Amino acid sequence: MRTKYRILYYLMYFPLVLTLVLLPFFPKQIPAHYDVAGNINRWGSKYEQLILPIFTIIFGYFMVAMVRLIIKKTNNDGNEKAIIVITSSSILIFDIMCLVFLYKAFFSARGINEPINIDISQLIFIITGVSICLMGNILPKCKMNSIVGLRTKWSMKNEKAWSLSQRYGGILFVIGGISLIIINLFLKGISSIVFSMAIFFIILISCIIISYISYRKSI
Repeated sequence: MRTKYRILYYLMYFPLVLTLVLLPFFPKQIPAHYDVAGNINRWGSKYEQLILPIFTIIFGYFMVAMVRLIIKKTNNDGNEKAIIVITSSSILIFDIMCLVFLYKAFFSARGINEPINIDISQLIFIITGVSICLMGNILPKCKMNSIVGLRTKWSMKNEKAWSLSQRYGGILFVIGGISLIIINLFLKGISSIVFSMAIFFIILISCIIISYISYRKSI
């Protein structure tokens, strides 16, 4: 478990360390925001690049605090591994976002064409798909709790409903994650966003339906 925490802390601080190292090489004004097509629609101070790394650290510590709170309240560390893996997966997305923003800002601020044209939405959704697959493998191992897992009013009714919801929800997450990866290997820009949002919506509705069916099976 110490290794997982170590990896988590590395992921938490990596964006901040990298940004602080690179900031002196950036001009005062850099691209600060992009539209859905990936075009620059606002310029701002280079120090705005620190916002996402700082948020990443805050989010990481918040989740670690939640883990300790659960263990303290339940005297059970059964979900510790699951929460740390899910948190690390989420932070990995923030790390990739930070890398992409730094990469694009560095070249755009100097008016230089990027050596590799990276579509922000496409890359983020692919990484999100990988993270969702990881979460899908973790879900069946989650014990009933108030923070992580497929939690609805039906899945929380009893232990059997919870167990079935996590098992089927895990399968759904893996299928959804793989679909997200495949679609974004071929789509970019607005098309990538529209189809990815559709997949998220399908996953959400399906999870609610699955939790209800699991509850009905448990009684």
